[in-house]
Amino acid sequence: MRSKEVDRVYVIDDTSYTVHVVFRRGRYLRLRLGKEPATFRLGAPTLTSWRDIDTFVIRSIPKLLKATSKRKKEAYDGQYLYILGEKREVGELDRNAIKRLYKKECYDLIEARYRTFEKEMGVKPPYTFRFRDMKTRLGSNSKKTHTIAISYELLAYDLPVVDSVLYHELAHHFRFDHSPKFYKVLLKYCPDYERCRKRILKHDYERKDRLES
Repeated sequence: MRSKEVDRVYVIDDTSYTVHVVFRRGRYLRLRLGKEPATFRLGAPTLTSWRDIDTFVIRSIPKLLKATSKRKKEAYDGQYLYILGEKREVGELDRNAIKRLYKKECYDLIEARYRTFEKEMGVKPPYTFRFRDMKTRLGSNSKKTHTIAISYELLAYDLPVVDSVLYHELAHHFRFDHSPKFYKVLLKYCPDYERCRKRILKHDYERKDRLES
C-alpha cells in the first residue's frame, strides 16, 4: 500500500520542481503552488496512477507558472491599478499600500454583496469574511475556522467575476469538493460561472458593462 503523501521531483526546461503529492478522496487532480520556490502541492484521488499524475503535472506546471506570473504583472504596472474592473492612475504604491487601497475602495461593497449571496443560498451560520493574500487561489473556504476569504488579486476584476468567486466559495458550504454535485449547486446560483472563469484565465480585468448597483 503506497503512502498517502509523497514528494516527487520533476525536471521541466532544465528546472527542478518538487511536487508534494497528497492522495485523498475525490475525483479530480488539483495542483497548487507550494510555500517555497519551485514547489507545488498536488491533491490526487486515491487510485490515480503515477502515469496519470506525471502526465498531469508535466502539462500543468508551465501553465500554472505562466498564469501566476501574468496575473501579478497585469493588475498593477507601477502606475495604474485595476480596481473592480476600472483602470485607475494611482502612482507608485508598494504591496501594503495597494492592500490598504483595495480595503478602502472595495471591502464594504464586497462584504455587502457576499452577505446577500449568503442569505440567498441559505448558508448558516454566517461565515467570517475577509480579504487576504493568496499565491494561486482567488478564494478559499476554511471549515476549520468557518471563514471565507478572497484574494486581493481578485479585486482587480469587475463585479461579475468577483461575484462568481463568492458563489464558488459559498457553494463549498454544501459540497467540499469539485464534483458534479458541487457544480450543480454553484450553477444554480451563478449560471455565468464558466464565462467568468474563462475571463479569469484570460486575465480580463476590465469592466464591460457599467453597473448601477
